[in-house]
Amino acid sequence: MKTSNKILIGIFLAVIILTTSIHLYVYAKYKRGDYVPFQRESAVFMDRVDVPGAKFVSITGLGGVELINSDTAKFETDKDNVGRISYKMVKDTLVITDPTLTDEQLERGGRNYQRFKLYLPPSVPVQTAFCSINAKGAVDSTHAASYKIALTRNSNLSIRNDNRASYFDQLLIKGESAEIVLEDQAIINDLHVQLVHSSINDMKATIQSITVEADPQSSLNLSGKNIKALK
Repeated sequence: MKTSNKILIGIFLAVIILTTSIHLYVYAKYKRGDYVPFQRESAVFMDRVDVPGAKFVSITGLGGVELINSDTAKFETDKDNVGRISYKMVKDTLVITDPTLTDEQLERGGRNYQRFKLYLPPSVPVQTAFCSINAKGAVDSTHAASYKIALTRNSNLSIRNDNRASYFDQLLIKGESAEIVLEDQAIINDLHVQLVHSSINDMKATIQSITVEADPQSSLNLSGKNIKALK
């Protein structure tokens, strides 16, 4: 065998031995718990649709709606799953549904849980059926968010802002067979609630003024400081 071939074979074997040694070393550390495998985060691409003519919004069957204040109406949803969501303008109303869900499935709790971001001016009211809504507040009081929301047919509304203070100016909420849950980081200037077969839990949010209209089948869970804010 030529000397050059021997050298090439030697280099090749050395590479194999080195690679095997590294794999064995990493595996040993992994088994001991000293090594944390790298977790790759997949990018989520969103499709955006502008709907400047929308003066009302109706949503049915979505379980991952984020409601965000904006100067103009638009929405974003995962690009890979956009086909499952149907939207159309009926005169001045934006109607959003998942046509694959039947009424029976919705009644049993079936929802489309893909992420759906809805950007709306404060003047545009939202009506939901069989939906889960998370209303986003502002990070400072000068840009406090305002919403008009009507929840129906087992819809629920929550306020979550990643353990940071979230500011709201005015919340006008109607609930019919609905659940409303605030959070302790929420700071709300004016809250007006109408309840029919519904419930609200303030979760110790800070509320300056509260007006409540409720039927006998509805329930309120308010902290002491917010009871004093009742008008």
